[in-house]
Amino acid sequence: MPPSSNKTEGLRAVGATTAPTQETTQGKNWNPTNTCPDEVTETETVAATNSYQLPIHSVVFVVSVLVALISSLPSLESIDSAATARTFSTPMFPSVAPTSLELGSIRLSFASAIFSTQYCLATGKGWTQRTAYLPHSKLVASPIDMKGWKTLCPFTSWSWNLLGLSFALNGAIALSVHFGREDILTSHPWILRSALILFEIGAPAAMLVSSVIRYAIWPRALSSGGPES
Repeated sequence: MPPSSNKTEGLRAVGATTAPTQETTQGKNWNPTNTCPDEVTETETVAATNSYQLPIHSVVFVVSVLVALISSLPSLESIDSAATARTFSTPMFPSVAPTSLELGSIRLSFASAIFSTQYCLATGKGWTQRTAYLPHSKLVASPIDMKGWKTLCPFTSWSWNLLGLSFALNGAIALSVHFGREDILTSHPWILRSALILFEIGAPAAMLVSSVIRYAIWPRALSSGGPES
């Protein structure tokens, strides 16, 4: 079949690989080693758009679980009893951070490192994400350009930024106590509540991400070979 563009002609003239097959254009999983990158990206994007269907059963399941869990959410009274200024300003390791000043400074330094890393990632060149589905999956394996705000979409970024927000808020609370500005925390109780909720969400998410990457993603990536391994 003759090429459809001058760009494809140039690629074939220098020995580039052939264009996507009919199987690829129908939206099935493809092998990136046997296709032209530019044509694959355009073809797969169109295929993914045309074959997209809203997973109604998944949406219904998530909504049902959320509705069922609403009744088990803690009350504001229970949150306020645990989220106190003393909770966030008392050092657990006095030998490392003897006062709330050192404690707040350490937390803010961690938050700065996290946000700086996320900023560099969002403003960098980005990468192309290629999801590997199971052989018989009906999901379309199309490339996704992860750049700019899209770098915030992976769950790993969620976990990372939640930790940054938690460190930043906890550090600000510790410094407020050190400088005698607890009146700010008293007049704005949502600060302490948010700090507790962020920690309760961010800490388990960080452990989940670390476990999945260490014991699932890395072993599979290393066993698959390639220059990255």
